[in-house]
Amino acid sequence: MKKALLSIVCCVVTGITLQAQQKNWDTYSKNMGGGMQDIRVNNKLYDLGPVPETPFLVKVTHSYTGARNSKLPTKAENTRLVGMQEATKKMLSGKTQCYLAGAASHNRVCEMYYYVKDTAGIRRYLDASFKKRGYSRSKIDIVHDSKWDNFFSVLYPDEEQRQSIYYKRMIAKLIKAGYRLDRPYKVTHLAYFRTEDNLRTWTDGLDTKNYTVVASSKTPYARYQISFYHVIPITEASVMKSVRDLKTTLNGNGGSYGGWDIIVSKK
Repeated sequence: MKKALLSIVCCVVTGITLQAQQKNWDTYSKNMGGGMQDIRVNNKLYDLGPVPETPFLVKVTHSYTGARNSKLPTKAENTRLVGMQEATKKMLSGKTQCYLAGAASHNRVCEMYYYVKDTAGIRRYLDASFKKRGYSRSKIDIVHDSKWDNFFSVLYPDEEQRQSIYYKRMIAKLIKAGYRLDRPYKVTHLAYFRTEDNLRTWTDGLDTKNYTVVASSKTPYARYQISFYHVIPITEASVMKSVRDLKTTLNGNGGSYGGWDIIVSKK
């Protein structure tokens, strides 16, 4: 099932908007039961997938040596694996419509995921191409996966991981722009409600010692929106805790969380 992404606006700084725009790739780690996995995922597919025209999954599993006392690839091996991903994408794209969804590295293997339109002759073609390129430790699996279940169950980050990814991206942009992060900032949150009564009930219970309401209004699709802020240190732990706490209270009052932003001004 397609999952909704949280919309996060980074900051507005002296008239310049720095948005948390998605790059082509997100990288993160998660525990899949059998140990930690390093994930590299094509975030352009977050809203695009599943694509009905590409119902087949081609999974290429390649083994590697790994660093000493580690099951993850070395820096040099990681560079080679990324090159393999792109080379295989180019090979497949020359034969059929193809999306490189991402890769998962764990236990000294790297699984690369491609969604394609047609699989006729693909296995033989890849086997021959890999042999020519020296990819002798590669295994090819092809399955029908029209709902992209493998993408959402293996590569797609859960809500906490998405928040962490966007937080780090935002902080990187702020640091690059030259802003200090050693003091508290005003963090503004958005929330949505189905009815005006839901909005009023939740607002009446809002902790006004910590939160200040900015504005509330009716939005298209018969929803009600409210924006409010608090001043906190901009650490991942503090921001993630506030998001979790707000989601809990909102879900219990007919509301939904809509994201957060930071407005920073130079002195």
